[in-house]
Amino acid sequence: MLYIFIDESGQFVKTTHERYFVMACFEVTEPRKTRKHFRAWCKSKFPKRLRFQSEIKFSDSSISYPLRLQTLHFIAKLGIKVRYVYFKIENIPHEFWRKEKLESGFLYLYTITNLLDRYVPFNCSISIICDQRNLRGISVSQFKHSLIEHIFSTNLGLNMGSNAEVRIENSMVETNIQIVDWIVGAIARFLNNKPFGVECFEIIESILAEPGIELFRK
Repeated sequence: MLYIFIDESGQFVKTTHERYFVMACFEVTEPRKTRKHFRAWCKSKFPKRLRFQSEIKFSDSSISYPLRLQTLHFIAKLGIKVRYVYFKIENIPHEFWRKEKLESGFLYLYTITNLLDRYVPFNCSISIICDQRNLRGISVSQFKHSLIEHIFSTNLGLNMGSNAEVRIENSMVETNIQIVDWIVGAIARFLNNKPFGVECFEIIESILAEPGIELFRK
């Protein structure tokens, strides 16, 4: 079984500090190992007031930049490979809008399918684990069904007898999603030209399976 953990950084609404929406993922066959290693790192390296929290996010402003970079270096040594897609929020096409409201559920689904297409072909059963998110315009069951349907309909190379599942997990419970949060946060910091963005991205760049793909590029 191949486990693919997915998370995103940013919202679909442009702000003065966030021009890009970024979605990233990594795959593992033994998720317990990465989960265990990252938990141990957090409990041993972070300040006492943070180390026993259920989740320590990359965006936590109380984390010093040296510790932030050290944590990214640690993640880079977990033996994972990262893929990501991104787009300028101002470039979101009109077809994702309905009566001046963004159908964010369909946009989220479209972004994930483009990310998963980077894995062609799959040669084993897969489990796709996403963070909880409000899916405007589409139900959770519709989202899961559409994603699995896309995997099979696009002939991604699943062997006969292989399965695909989609799980929506709370990042406070699933540590591997927290790891993706750090990865995608580092990429977004670079794209949005924030302080230490270059340093963050240089670390993550070493574990990229391929360059990021920009969607809706004009």
